[in-house]
This record gives sequence, C-alpha cells and structure tokens, in this order.
Amino acid sequence: MKKIFYTILFAVGLLTGGLFMACSDDIDPIVSELDFPRLMTPLELEYTLMNQVNVILEWNGVKGAEGYILEFAEDSLEFNEIVKTVEVLPEEIPATVALAGETQYSVRVKATSSTKDESKYASIAFKTLPENILLPMLEQDCNPTSLTIRFPAGSEVTDLVATPGNITHTITPQEIADGAATIDGLIGNTEYVVTLKNNGKTRGYVTATTLEDFDNNGAIVVETSEELLAALQTAGAGTVIAVKPGEYTVDATITVNNSFAVKGVRPGSLRPVIYGMMFDLKTGTALELKDLVCNGTVTSTSADYMFTFVDAGQNGELKVTNSDIISYGSGFINHRKETQTEAMTITGCYFEGIGGRFFDIQHGYAKVIDFKRNTVTNCINSNDAFRIDNSAETFDGVSSIITLENNTFYNVVNGSSRRLLYVRLSGNEIHFVRNIVAGTEGYFSNQASTNVAEFLSNYYFGADKFMDTEQVVHDASGTVADPGFVDAENGDFTVTNTAFMDANVGDPRWLN
Repeated sequence: MKKIFYTILFAVGLLTGGLFMACSDDIDPIVSELDFPRLMTPLELEYTLMNQVNVILEWNGVKGAEGYILEFAEDSLEFNEIVKTVEVLPEEIPATVALAGETQYSVRVKATSSTKDESKYASIAFKTLPENILLPMLEQDCNPTSLTIRFPAGSEVTDLVATPGNITHTITPQEIADGAATIDGLIGNTEYVVTLKNNGKTRGYVTATTLEDFDNNGAIVVETSEELLAALQTAGAGTVIAVKPGEYTVDATITVNNSFAVKGVRPGSLRPVIYGMMFDLKTGTALELKDLVCNGTVTSTSADYMFTFVDAGQNGELKVTNSDIISYGSGFINHRKETQTEAMTITGCYFEGIGGRFFDIQHGYAKVIDFKRNTVTNCINSNDAFRIDNSAETFDGVSSIITLENNTFYNVVNGSSRRLLYVRLSGNEIHFVRNIVAGTEGYFSNQASTNVAEFLSNYYFGADKFMDTEQVVHDASGTVADPGFVDAENGDFTVTNTAFMDANVGDPRWLN
C-alpha cells in the first residue's frame, strides 16, 4: 500500500513540474505601461473666481499632451454655442481667463497632441459675480442733484442706474471716451447706489450721497465774512446757514437763541475755514455744525470755549459732524449752569490744539454723549479731557450714556496727573470701544464712580497707565502694539500695522 502511495505522489510531482515548465516557456514580457492611441481625459478640473470675473482653471496634466483647448459657453454644461476658446500650454496650468460678470458659464477642456488623438472633454459650470471697474470718485463728482461716475476710458458700458428711484442715464460715446458719466435728476442729501451696466450686465457699482441742495431748501447761502456774521446773529428757528468754500473771519461769540445749523456747502478739502467762531447756547436751543474747519484763533490769541451753555434748563442736541476743530484755548464744551442737554453727538471730526478741558461739564449733564470716529491730537495736556461732575443734587436719579468708539487719541492728557475720563456723575455708563490711545503719560480715572461698563478691542502704545492694574480704572482687555503711524508729529495717523486694520480700531479715516 505504501509503495502504491509513493508511486502516485511521484507521478503527480512529475506532472506538476511539467506543467510549471510548460507555462514558464509561454509567458510574455511584463507590461510596464499602456500605450493608447487617444490621450487620457484631463482629471480634477477645478475653478476659482478671482476679482469677481476672472476664472482660474486647474487640472491634472495628461501624459503626452502637447497642449490643451478650453472652450466656454454661456450656459450650464450644454455647450450650445462656444463663445470663447483658449489654447493652453502644459506649463501654463493653472490658466487664468478673463470673462464677463454676472454670467453663467460652462467650460470644457481637452488634451491635444500631434501624434495621438485628442482626449475626451472634462467639463465644469460656474457663474461669475458682478464686476467692479469703477475708479475712485473725486470731490467735485458729488453734487446736490447729480453724481459723476468714473471708469477706465474706452470701457464697454451702456448706462447708469441709480437707486432708490431706478433713475437711468444712457452713456454717450463722449463719456465713454472720457471715462466719466454723470447721472442727474437726483435728490439732495440722499444715499444712492449707482450701478454701471453693459447691456444689462453689471460692470461696477458704488454707494454715494448727494450733497444738500441748499439752493432749493430755503438755506441762507453765504460767501463773505460779513454775510456769515449777519446770518449767525439773526438766525431764526430751523435756519440752515450754508457756507461756500473759502476763508471767513467771525471773531465773535454768537448768542444762540434758536435752534439752527451751520453747514459747509461742500465737504472734504473744499470745506470753508472759519476763524474765531464761538457760541453761547441759551435755554431750549440746539445747534448743528457740519463740514466746517473751525479755527479758534482770534486776532493774536486763541478763543474761549467753542461752545458754552450759559443758562440753566433743558437744551436739545449739540451735533458736530465731519469738521476740524483747531486752537480753541480754553476748551471745546463748557456747561456753566445746571443745563440738561438731550445729546452731544460728535462724529468724524479732527481736533488739534485744544487747551483747557475738552468736555467741561461741572454743572449739568448730557443724557447721551456719542464721540465716534474722531481724531484728537496735541490736545488737553494741562487738564482732564472728559470731566463730568456729579449733579445729583440738581438732577436726581439721572443717567448719562457715554460712548467713545473708533477714535484715535495721540498726545492727549499727556501728564502724570491727567485723566481722560474724569467722570463722577451718578448713573454714568461708559463704553470705550475700538479706540487707539498713544503717546501719553495720562490715565483713565482715579475715581471709583467712573463706571466703564465696556472695554472692547482697544489698542495702546506709549500709554502704559491705561492698562496698569494699579489704576482704579484700567483696561484689562486691551492690546499693546505699535500702530505704525506714518507721521504722527505732522498729523498723519495712517496706520501701517495690519493688525489694527484687521481689528478695525481707531478713526477709520486712517485705516485705508
């Protein structure tokens, strides 16, 4: 039995070995690559929109491809009509292609070669965003009833559309050549969104506000010092005094018996410059100043406080907007009597050379003080900035909400005993938000009654005491960093530290 088993095993071994030998004789060489007559289809086709309308296309390169062809259609993967064809060399991947804005596109790519058949297509669809080719507006482009919009000369554009009102303007060939078109029929002191179109497609858009239409709104328009002084001295309730560009000398303290406004006809560098204009506000009055440069220099001296509340009682709002306030020797605002003011709103202003106190409210109070988007430099170094004493004996149970937001303070209260917020009024609530304080030895306050309810995203540089934990009032959440002012000593507070830009701190005018 054992002999038979060995015989069978030997026979199987011979048979198996023979089979192995026979197979090895017939094996072809190993195939290391496939050689097809057609190029492979480009894979991983992806797109990225750049500047709203330019598309960056990227895909995996195809072996053996000598180039690629991109074909664009204005549809969604239908390719009914090819509107653009672009040839791309292998080294030009990724490829950037300029397209129209606000358009649905399909794009397909194929690989090409002189020795093989072209590949099949890879395709993708996307929609471009509205483009914006508009150039910055100039100061003279804003007017009471019209706005001038600027774009690269020779652009393909057809019309302007302004909303609200859906007001249209057909752009002329001359305007296209000039690169500027004017849309009129607008309403004064109104914010518009103006859209530049090319046969219905958006090529640009801007938000702009028309100037006040002083010629048609009953304002008293002045252009000499004598006219301005006379208008100030005789202003009735609701009067608007519109001051044309130029220099004016008032050299007087105007008694305010009514509520009126003084406004520059044009903003920016065309604002009128007024020397020696001060105000005594009587009971029951309100006052607004806008788009002015007010210089306190009177003959060879500096003026008193710019605003003085001279009577006890109730007053309306004191509002100062987009104005420069310079060289008022005693200070900015003074409450001499038990005055209750509805609001003090100071926005977008530039202060320099203010002596004495800034807000000197030793009697009375303001229900609301909003101090936002201002720059204060080389001011109030011999006294406290915001002084608000306790008037509880006169105004029981009152409150004052004080907000300082997005301001730049440089070389302000620059003395070891000088306080930025010397606030003792019962019921005060202070919000100190996104401000820059730089170049000062001063501090916030040494009064426990100074109630800063909110410190948020403030930056300090060369202002150590404002974050000093040994101070009664300090900002424990602030950041110490150099804003990199371009030329602070000469009034250029343009910020070069991008961290400040990212955090949106300080006066916005310096963040661009």
